[in-house]
Parts: sequence; C-alpha cells; structure tokens
Amino acid sequence: MWLLLLEAGLVIAAWKRGWRWWALTPLGIQFIAIFVTRLVMRATVEHALDSFPVGYIADALLVIALAVMTIKGRRAAAG
Repeated sequence: MWLLLLEAGLVIAAWKRGWRWWALTPLGIQFIAIFVTRLVMRATVEHALDSFPVGYIADALLVIALAVMTIKGRRAAAG
C-alpha cells in the first residue's frame, strides 16, 4: 500500500514539475508490462513462475523513473 502512495505522490510531483502527461507514461508502461508478462507466464509455464516478482521490479523501475523526473524538472520552452 505504501508503494502505491509513493508512486501516486511522485506522479503528482512530476506533473507539478512540468512533465504533464509524461508523468503518466511510466505508470502506463508498468501496467502493460505486468499484464503482458502475466499472460505469457500463464500461457507457457503453468503456475511455475507465479512467484516471480514482476510487479516489484516494475514498481522499482517506475519509482526510479518518476523520482528522476521529479528531481530533474522540465525546462520551460524557450520562446
């Protein structure tokens, strides 16, 4: 539960730092990756890889990407 709150907070922070819709991209990639991985694992190996921590790896990558986006900030377009 705390990881979900961390992810939500980082998405909001990245949004406020100027990333706008790009802040939601890592979250969408995470959900798609987990969905496809689970489908492939179910189709190929019957319940043998269910304990593989795909979700944890995807969560860690998401938190890293959002943290970098939040820390870096987005530069305003020169105009």
